[in-house]
Amino acid sequence: MMRARWGVGKRGIGIVRWVLFDDAQWDRLRPFTWLRPASALLLGTETLEARWRRLVTPDELVVACRRPLAALAPGRVALDEAAGVAAGDEVWVSDLLVPDAALVQAARELGGSGPVLIGGRPLEVAGPESARAVDIGGDRLLGLADLARRHESLLADDLERLLAATPPPVDAGDGHAYGLDRIRFGAGCTIDHGAVLDAREGPVVLGSRCHVFPHTWIRGPFFASDDCLLLGGRIGGGTSLGPVCRVRGEVEASVFLGLSNKAHDGYVGHSYLGEWVNLGAMTTTSDLKNNYSPVGLERDGVRERTTQRKLGAFLGDHVKTRIGCLLTCGTIAGVGANLVGTPDVPTRWVPDFTWGIGPGAVEYEIEEFLRTAEIVHGRRCVPWRPEEERVLRGVYTATAAARVAAGVVRREVAGGRPGPVSQEGA
Repeated sequence: MMRARWGVGKRGIGIVRWVLFDDAQWDRLRPFTWLRPASALLLGTETLEARWRRLVTPDELVVACRRPLAALAPGRVALDEAAGVAAGDEVWVSDLLVPDAALVQAARELGGSGPVLIGGRPLEVAGPESARAVDIGGDRLLGLADLARRHESLLADDLERLLAATPPPVDAGDGHAYGLDRIRFGAGCTIDHGAVLDAREGPVVLGSRCHVFPHTWIRGPFFASDDCLLLGGRIGGGTSLGPVCRVRGEVEASVFLGLSNKAHDGYVGHSYLGEWVNLGAMTTTSDLKNNYSPVGLERDGVRERTTQRKLGAFLGDHVKTRIGCLLTCGTIAGVGANLVGTPDVPTRWVPDFTWGIGPGAVEYEIEEFLRTAEIVHGRRCVPWRPEEERVLRGVYTATAAARVAAGVVRREVAGGRPGPVSQEGA
């Protein structure tokens, strides 16, 4: 069955099969890699998987990942199944490795003597038994700070490639453009009167059916995928939006993976947001310390040094913030965390499935979380799938010890249930 799914049949001369595997150190990029392999993370204008596929064309590529994640997207297989059908001159490459043309060429030149393993070790299995591990260098993502670091450099190159692929528009719709020759629109875009598209400091590229509302200043370099609503404010300066995002206010040098909502004023800078995030009005991230020293990160009680002076927040999937939420430099909020309640600034590490801030935080009970998540999916016309529910239940169980260690009180101990919190604009 697996041979039919990803083609173990004959291949053309010189064609290599690539296996982009779930690295054993996937947890370095938590909370984003709880619900996806690292290959599904957006850097620049495309995911790592899309980047690999573009660079290895016409070769075949399969994503081999943890079994629960394999069912969430096409083109994936479970790691053990991929190893079980290994054959020929396969290149097994870590999904924490950021590809470029030189790296791909170096990997291709290793072919001809059986499978090779590059950039790390797979989770759960060691890859094909006959695989030989080879070090050909490359840039490996070793922590959340690397997402911000690599995004900036990749975005500039990606935008130039997109500019070269399509001609410029004849005008900026009803808006005003600076540097129209460095701007690109997808089909069905709407640019309202009073919108400004500013490509003087970098290209601006909008996917299909994006809508730029009045009083929006889009400042390049900037990329928005399909079906994004840009609702006003100053947005751009190194930002990439995945599909179906709604953004207003001030956004700089940040990544929204997709399906997330910042429909109100407030500042988000040098940050990385998962899917289904909803930021309450005036939510603001700090991204620079008063003494200009490098920003540190903390997760599960472990502190991590970085070399970066500008780092904002890392907000996992389904995170929600209250009105006026203030986030300090390097804040990490796990999957399903709700930063609500008191006006205190949250700690820099908020465990997955936490409801509230500080000593009053309680566990966000999984059944209640899933009911809300299903409603949110419906509001974006995205079907709620049993496969996704199973993965979320698994994450809830896997993160229980971290909540206990952080002092998050279990619901039956705290008593009662969390009250409703306004999430206007969701």
